[in-house]
Amino acid sequence: MKYPYGKKEVRLVSTGWLAARLQENEIMILDVQPNIHDYVQEHIPGAIYLNEGLFRSYTGRSPAAWVEPVIIESILANAGICNDVPVVIYTGIGAYKKWGDGLEQTMVAYTLTRYGHNQVYLLDGGLDKWKEEGRPLSRNLKKQGHHCSGFFCAGITS
Repeated sequence: MKYPYGKKEVRLVSTGWLAARLQENEIMILDVQPNIHDYVQEHIPGAIYLNEGLFRSYTGRSPAAWVEPVIIESILANAGICNDVPVVIYTGIGAYKKWGDGLEQTMVAYTLTRYGHNQVYLLDGGLDKWKEEGRPLSRNLKKQGHHCSGFFCAGITS
């Protein structure tokens, strides 16, 4: 199997940049708030929920080992994420649980770049800034926006 090379560059995008592209369906938006109930309460329109804990499992004596690339491929493909579609990741202080430290988006961004995605972006200010600016929120749980029915090819990059 051929693995793509990951450049490991993650860039910030502004809330204005993302708002201007919500209707274009050319990006995937990932909500990685710490709790699924926070996503259900409110999220950026078109975002899908992805829990960062899916990328780790207990192995022997290590409580946080990376899962195998084949599992990463399955998780990301089921979420509709392909290697060649830009991904914007955000988190925030959840409306339901009222906590979050922002580490979720770092973990997911690192995971995507580690396993070969080359177009990973973090929403500068996250959901909190989005809400402060009065931008639209959604409770729609139906997958919207860009998603692939294809395959994510995962390989650990250097």
